[in-house]
Amino acid sequence: MSVRDIYKKTREDLQRRQEEEGKKKTGGYGQQGSSIYLLDKIPDGIEFFRPKATEEGAKWNFDIIPWFLGDNLNNPKIPPGSQMSYLFVSFHRNIGNMFDKIVCPTRTFGEPCPIDIWLRTNRLPKEQWNAVRSVDYGIYLVYVRDGGEEQEKGLQIYEVPWRWFGEVLKNRSEMPEGGGYIPYWDVELGKTVSIIMTKKGEGKINFDVNNLFDRRKPIPDSVLEQAANFHLDECVNLHPSYEYIYETFFNKKYVEGEDMLELKPIINEYKTDKQEQPKEEKQKPAMTSPQDENDIPDEKYEPVTKECPHGHVIGRDINRFSHCEMCTVWDACLALSNDNKKEAPEDEAPEQKTQRRRRNV
Repeated sequence: MSVRDIYKKTREDLQRRQEEEGKKKTGGYGQQGSSIYLLDKIPDGIEFFRPKATEEGAKWNFDIIPWFLGDNLNNPKIPPGSQMSYLFVSFHRNIGNMFDKIVCPTRTFGEPCPIDIWLRTNRLPKEQWNAVRSVDYGIYLVYVRDGGEEQEKGLQIYEVPWRWFGEVLKNRSEMPEGGGYIPYWDVELGKTVSIIMTKKGEGKINFDVNNLFDRRKPIPDSVLEQAANFHLDECVNLHPSYEYIYETFFNKKYVEGEDMLELKPIINEYKTDKQEQPKEEKQKPAMTSPQDENDIPDEKYEPVTKECPHGHVIGRDINRFSHCEMCTVWDACLALSNDNKKEAPEDEAPEQKTQRRRRNV
């Protein structure tokens, strides 16, 4: 069986999942410094695609090359050997002394993450919070179509913020009147993706998913051979342990059952390229990416309930009991606890410190 026959045989499953992904609000597989990559597992000759922006607007054209899932995703809905068009990850940046990148178990797989737990209970200045919060990314295998040096590199890894590219591409590939989704990733029927990256002042970049074009030439067999034998998921540290994340973030040995409320992690401020919000164009669907990943509006959490499902006092008994960790109204309880603190007289200490959500062990 030729490599093209292998791709044809498995394309229907990937197209079905593309239809399902189009209905989701996030690219995650769950309910919703050092690299996240295991560099020694990336095959020789495969580099990272890092397109540059220019003041005039640099246009980049590339094909997204599908690949086959290895054994590292651990998702029962997508078995090993399935054809994939991208790998979704959400990771924390600038963690610990080495400014590490660490995949967030909560955002990526719906599993406990000590960084997320700590951030939910401790208020930080916006700059610090943005520096360490998890950010969604899509990781793709691409073949550049612009000729020259980048195309000569063959298959490359492209890591790009999900909001800039993956989310926009998902909307762009949707056909009107319920016609499904354009299989831009397909070996035979796929499209060439065009992006434009423009510098907009100091530290700002405008990122535009420009269009999807018919491919002028087939994908070279040599590129398909590379992708067919490259399990992208096995080259990413997708499942860092709870203990590893804890020790890196707090710079101390993990102690089971320890309350993290009083711990002070290493918070590194880090400035990234900012992305300018594109101007609206009535003649054209919204194809540009949202504002930069660090530009997050302030939000006030409004509790939807004032009743504890376990019979405790909401806003007062937070994290006093073992079932608090997975309680469905934990966010509301925390919000009310903080409100009670603000309303307490200055000379009257709160009944107890607001505790952070604990991990079930």
